[in-house]
Amino acid sequence: MENLFLLVVSLVMFPMIFAVPLLYSDSLLTQNKESGFVSMTTAIIVTVAIWVFVGYYLSFNQFDTLNFHEDFVNWLIKWTAKPSLSEILNMLVQLDFALYAVVMFSGTALAKHTWPFFMIFIPLWLLLVYAPLANLIWSTSGYLHSVNVLDFSGGLVVHLAAGVTSLVIAFTVKPVGRSNTKSHDTNYLATVLIITGWFGFNLAPVGSINHLTGLVVLNTLLAIIFGSVGWCLNSYRVEHILNMENIQNGILSGLVTSTALVGYVPPYGMIATTFISGIISHTVTVYSHKSPYFFDLVDSFSINAIGGFLGTIGLIIFANPQINNLGAKGLLTGNVDFALIEIFGILSTIVITIVGTIIAHVITMYLIGNIHYKESVQ
Repeated sequence: MENLFLLVVSLVMFPMIFAVPLLYSDSLLTQNKESGFVSMTTAIIVTVAIWVFVGYYLSFNQFDTLNFHEDFVNWLIKWTAKPSLSEILNMLVQLDFALYAVVMFSGTALAKHTWPFFMIFIPLWLLLVYAPLANLIWSTSGYLHSVNVLDFSGGLVVHLAAGVTSLVIAFTVKPVGRSNTKSHDTNYLATVLIITGWFGFNLAPVGSINHLTGLVVLNTLLAIIFGSVGWCLNSYRVEHILNMENIQNGILSGLVTSTALVGYVPPYGMIATTFISGIISHTVTVYSHKSPYFFDLVDSFSINAIGGFLGTIGLIIFANPQINNLGAKGLLTGNVDFALIEIFGILSTIVITIVGTIIAHVITMYLIGNIHYKESVQ
């Protein structure tokens, strides 16, 4: 039954991943839409290849640094010869998480870069940012895991990392035109697919149908409702408008915020956290659109980074071991130690992401520049 559960949730997530390019490409001008689809599809294909052969091993295997080459070769031989069903399903579920992180920040890069950038940058980012974070926080041998940094379904590893990556990339992008002709039918379909897939996203760490399943489903529903309510109320207060784009962004904000705490807090904690996150994420979006210093085409930073950060703050406040005995006591129960541990997890995620993204970006632009130079010489 556990294998069937993992198979279902992993397959439910795939349409969600491919729905993101639909949503993001709609922000591009008409002449750039095909290029955007090619770039994001390239990012997905490259991520799958890197994850299957290298990323999964680096993220979830305990290895001896001194004998890394030998350990990796032995694992690769075993992996390509006859992997077990449970290993394949675990790899597939974790692939979905990695893919979602990649497609989210890829939307920011669409404003400047085309597929060659993604061919080089994505493998470097996975190896320098995502795999280290997944190993530190989710692997049983990871240091942050050992000190009890919690992240139920990706508030830190997926969303904060992707959002901070978008921020770094956004500083390198000059403002370009956003499309004013949104395809409401396409956006609506993409949003439905994302909502459906997110139930798999949040349920995957549960591992099977058990006492947590109902709570995770309920908390996910509440995140959709109150994230969109917070975003839309603030949008109407500031801009005096309510449109589908605001509703969609509010839903995404709530879902992103839910990931850190969805399996650790009672419903009232989810309601409070996602409602406040919707308000703050919208506010950050408004100010980011006015900033002359960086350009985020798809508002990935304000939705993913802010949502991942505030979701973790909600976890710090509302965590309750009576909800999940693998969780922790939050600030409401007077546990300051857990707050300090989780803040350490936030800071570690931000530092690793910024440093790794900058290194990956510098190497990528250097290699692309050399390729263009050699082509021009020829």
